Amino acid sequence: SDAGCVTVTIDKANPTVTPPTAVANLVYTGGNQALVENGSATNGTMKYALGTDAKNAPTSGWDTAVPTGNAEATYYVWYKVEGNTNYNDVAPACVTVTIGKGNPTVTPPTAVANLVYTGGNQALVENGSATNGTMKYALGTDATNAPTSGWDTAVPTGNAEATYYVWYKVDGNTNYNDVAPACVTVTIGNSNNGFEFLNTGIKTILGLKILQSLIRPKTVVVVVPSLSSFILIYKLLRTIVK
Repeated sequence: SDAGCVTVTIDKANPTVTPPTAVANLVYTGGNQALVENGSATNGTMKYALGTDAKNAPTSGWDTAVPTGNAEATYYVWYKVEGNTNYNDVAPACVTVTIGKGNPTVTPPTAVANLVYTGGNQALVENGSATNGTMKYALGTDATNAPTSGWDTAVPTGNAEATYYVWYKVDGNTNYNDVAPACVTVTIGNSNNGFEFLNTGIKTILGLKILQSLIRPKTVVVVVPSLSSFILIYKLLRTIVK
């Protein structure tokens, strides 16, 4: 019989690949964070590189280490597999990953309790605080509609008997979200100058009516045109009315 030759080709096999997946819900922390859950390859080596978009694979920078990011941004994580001997390479593909802005840590301001009219400016709230942001305040006209101007870092004050609507918000630092405005309602009440008006033991000093209380014999009650007038003569009254 005639001798002959048969040519047989054994092609390279394909590696078994488990693709990497994007790490979900990443937010800015200030430190490096892995961008993908590591993929794997049997009969090949998985490598990664960061690209500039999701269409054009990088031409350099490939490494086996999982890429990391440390800023609020969108990242294009490319991966490929270099096949072992007798195994094919696997073409590059891209996973898009986002690190979102972080959220400031906020301690809200609280209303100052039991405020009464004094005639002078009084802080309306205990100062709040914000980490990775700046707390700002503004006085509004109601508890529903946030002011559109007048925001400042100083704690608002009031000097009249009234209800005040103290709004606050947080302007986030770079890589951090802003915190939406919220309102604290504060009231400065009527002090009545802090005295009862009685009709006994009337004396007149400097044109002011001085009343000695029969209910509380050691209490001096003064009818004055203003609180400041009383403060000026307080020490004198303590010696005259006994």
